[in-house]
Amino acid sequence: MAVEITEEFVWQSIPPRARDSHKGTFGSVLAVAGSAFYRGAALLAAEGALRTGAGIVTLASVEPVVSAAVTRLPECCLCPCKEGAQGGIAPENVPLLRRQKATVLLLGPGLGGTAQSAARAAETRTLVQQLLPGFAGAAVLDADGLNAAAQLLAEGKPFPHPAGELVVTPHPGEMARLTGFSAAELAADREGIALHYAKAWNAVVVLKGAHTVVASPDGRVCVNPTGNPGLARGGSGDVLAGMLAALLACGLPAYEAAACAVYLHGAAADRAAAKRGEYGMLPHDILPELGADAIGVNCSNGPDLLDSVVRGVKAVSPVPVLAKPNAGLPVMTDDGHAVYSMGPEAFAGHMKALIDTGASLLGGCCGTTPAHIQALKAIL
Repeated sequence: MAVEITEEFVWQSIPPRARDSHKGTFGSVLAVAGSAFYRGAALLAAEGALRTGAGIVTLASVEPVVSAAVTRLPECCLCPCKEGAQGGIAPENVPLLRRQKATVLLLGPGLGGTAQSAARAAETRTLVQQLLPGFAGAAVLDADGLNAAAQLLAEGKPFPHPAGELVVTPHPGEMARLTGFSAAELAADREGIALHYAKAWNAVVVLKGAHTVVASPDGRVCVNPTGNPGLARGGSGDVLAGMLAALLACGLPAYEAAACAVYLHGAAADRAAAKRGEYGMLPHDILPELGADAIGVNCSNGPDLLDSVVRGVKAVSPVPVLAKPNAGLPVMTDDGHAVYSMGPEAFAGHMKALIDTGASLLGGCCGTTPAHIQALKAIL
C-alpha cells in the first residue's frame, strides 16, 4: 500500500547542514550528460544538483555544452569530452570519466539515441555498459541512459548496476520500453508495476507522471502529492535527475533521496506555476524556486526562550527570519489539557526583543489568541 510523501517526511530525511561542514561533507556528483542535440538537458541537470546541495558537481560533456556551462554555471567543474556520433560523448572518453572523483554518477540526460542515429544509440549504450557497472558509488540512470538500458534488456543482458544503490527515473514512455507494457497497462497499475521492477532490477524506481510513484526493492512505495501540469514539458525531468543525484551525494539513502527529490521538485514547480502559470512556466523556472522564502522557528518554546535561536538563524540566513512561538511553555492540567500562561502584553514584549534580534516575519502558535496578535500588531 503506497503512502503519500509529506513535508514532515522530507525534512526529517534531510538533515540540517552542520556549521563545521565543508564541500566534501556533501559528496560529489559526476553528471555524464548532454550532446550537440541536447545541450540544455545537461545544464538543467547540473544546476539541479548544484541547487539541491551537492558539495561538488562535475559536468562531463562535449565542447558545445561545456562552453555554455562556463558562463551559465561558474560553480560547476567541467570535464570536456571528445565528440562521437552526432555530436554526442564518444565511448573513448570512458577512461577519462572513470578517473573523475565522484560519489554519485548521474548518467543519461541529453546523451542522444535512436532519434539521432543508430550509431549514436550504440555509443550511448556502450557508455551505460561501461560506466555503470564499474562505478563504486550510487547512481541515477535517466533519459537516454534508460533507453540504452531498455535495448540491453531486449538483447537478454542484465540491467546494468553500480556497486552502490541505483535509482532509475522513467517517464511512462521509457517505462514501456523497459518493460514491454503498454501505456494503458502502466496507467492501470503504476504502483504495482513500479514495485515489481524495483525488486527485479534491485533499484529504486521513480515512475514519473501525475502523482509520481517511488518504489524500493525492500517493498516500500510512496506517491508524490506535489506538482502540476506545467511540468509536462521537456527539461523538467533533467532538473529532477540532478536534484536526486545531489541528495544521494548528501548522504540520503536512495529511497529517501528519491521521495524527497520528487516532493521538492513538485513543490518548486507549484511555486513557479503560481508566478508564471502552468502554460507559461519553463523547467528552468523551477530552479530558483528550490530556495526558501523564509527560515525560522514555529511552535516549540515561548518568545522569551528564542533569542539565541533567532540570532543564530539570522547570522547565516540569506532570507527573512520567521518567529511564531507559543504563548510560553505549556503546563499540563490534571485532566490532561495544555495551558499556556503568557498573556498578550508579555507575549508582545518578548516579541519586540526578537524583532530587535533580527526576526521580521512574526506570528503566534499554540496558546496565542486574537488578543495576542492584536498586542503584537500594536508594537510594530
